Amino acid sequence: PMRRLVDRVVVDVGGTRFCTSTSTLTASSSYFQRLFSDRWASSSEDECFLDGDPEPFAILLSYMRRGHLDLPESLAQRVLLEAEFLGVDSLLVEVKARAHRNLHPEFQDSSDANAAASFDAEHGGLRDALRSGVLPARYYAPPPEPKVVQLFPAPEGQRVRVWEKDDDVGTTAAPAA
Repeated sequence: PMRRLVDRVVVDVGGTRFCTSTSTLTASSSYFQRLFSDRWASSSEDECFLDGDPEPFAILLSYMRRGHLDLPESLAQRVLLEAEFLGVDSLLVEVKARAHRNLHPEFQDSSDANAAASFDAEHGGLRDALRSGVLPARYYAPPPEPKVVQLFPAPEGQRVRVWEKDDDVGTTAAPAA
């Protein structure tokens, strides 16, 4: 088989053309690794077609280029499903890890891989988490506030956090002046 002579490629996604490099695509996506492997690629191919939606692909391509995820809530499910299809595993690990940390603050110091594995064990993977509503909701939700179980006297002039037993909502009060 012939090796591609040029790294530039056009990906036509549902009629919208994206110009990028095969190295960008293959570095992050197992789908594109297979598509552009020596077994399938030829030197004359400089365009490929994906039967998909361009909006989620644009977000994935940006992530593949820079490694930064900007995931709008309105497209989150479509982006995650497209990432699963294209094998952009690093994005899925990042999203699952953040969602798991938001649900379980004790995982704040664990690696993304460990937090994502725990997420999958608890929620059954991406499709089950989407179906149950855990994703994308828990990805966007801030981590729960830590619950205070014991109070100590605060130094004079400092603010004090007051919590009711079995109450998830705390209030902050300042001492009288």
